[in-house]
Amino acid sequence: NLVSLNGSVCAAFKEVIGKRDPDVLSLWSVQGAATDSPLYSMTHVNCEKITRRLTSPVSLFTLNNKTVNIVDQLSLYSYHPPSNTWNQFQIQGDAVYSSWISLKDGRMLQVGGLKEKTDTPSRSCAMYSSFDDEPHKIGDMVRPRVQPSLAECKGLVFAAGGLTRSKKRKTES
Repeated sequence: NLVSLNGSVCAAFKEVIGKRDPDVLSLWSVQGAATDSPLYSMTHVNCEKITRRLTSPVSLFTLNNKTVNIVDQLSLYSYHPPSNTWNQFQIQGDAVYSSWISLKDGRMLQVGGLKEKTDTPSRSCAMYSSFDDEPHKIGDMVRPRVQPSLAECKGLVFAAGGLTRSKKRKTES
């Protein structure tokens, strides 16, 4: 999962440390990747330890060309590069392992995921005006998807790929 922000390319990883230590979200970036002297940097923030869930890729998106946002379960960690500061928000909703995209008008779209209470894939799409607001449900996808790839083109959002069922569920022969 990569994003671009102000000439830098960023990737995020969740590192599970020990049973008692907090987990860590690491944000890696490279500026001037195509130059003779690229600049690499890394920052991290402690995050909630969620023992009942397996570690998985985190969702990553930019917002208003100002922040890099990492979604881990129902927590959002927002990093502002110029000030080198992190903020944490609780996400309203019940889907984990969903995908996120920032739209050109500044709103955020959450797509698919795994329903936290039932561990079943979701078809839902929810629009957020801000991190503090309740989500506004919009049309569902045709199929349930866990962590689909998202892209916005000419005002439309496209979802592709992603899992169509929980990794935990075993398929029957």
